[in-house]
Amino acid sequence: MFKILTLILLGFSFSVVAQSSINGENYYSYYKDHTDYKKYQPKKLSTARLNELEVAAILHQEMKLAGFEWLSLFRIVHLDDEKHIVSICYSEKSKFGFVFDGSFNAIPDKKVRDLARHSKNDEGYEYVEKIVGHKGDSKFIKVSQLPENLYLIRSDIYWYQESENEELNKTIVTKDIITQILREDIRIILKSVKK
Repeated sequence: MFKILTLILLGFSFSVVAQSSINGENYYSYYKDHTDYKKYQPKKLSTARLNELEVAAILHQEMKLAGFEWLSLFRIVHLDDEKHIVSICYSEKSKFGFVFDGSFNAIPDKKVRDLARHSKNDEGYEYVEKIVGHKGDSKFIKVSQLPENLYLIRSDIYWYQESENEELNKTIVTKDIITQILREDIRIILKSVKK
């Protein structure tokens, strides 16, 4: 009985140590692909991203904790006569907020995280948002460069994996881990912003 309990504790300890070593600097190296799928043969191995609502709630919490006031979720921000975009969390008092890019690649790519803040897509735009009219018509708002008081959060960076395989789960980036990485990134960004 003692041996079984020891083995269980060792297995649990390995899992905690492996997952606690995953951070914002190294988490891409924990991505599991088809090679790992063949090795572990799980019934399911999926990759997902934090969605806009989850990110907005985390941004609101972190901005509030950092002392930002007059916070709004999904605030329409006027850029110029022709352009309005949505900030998923915005402080009217500090005139600072975040916009969300929900596009992502099928396979997470560390280059996306390593890109400069103002990286542009293939068409030369930093941010693109689709606006739908009340009659169903739509147009795209294309922004070459966001103002300094709006920071772009890319969903492509905040990916995680899920599996029912316990052995595989010991070494994957979980939703809890990527949420903590997002929080750490937000805290770094907010330190440079005047409240």
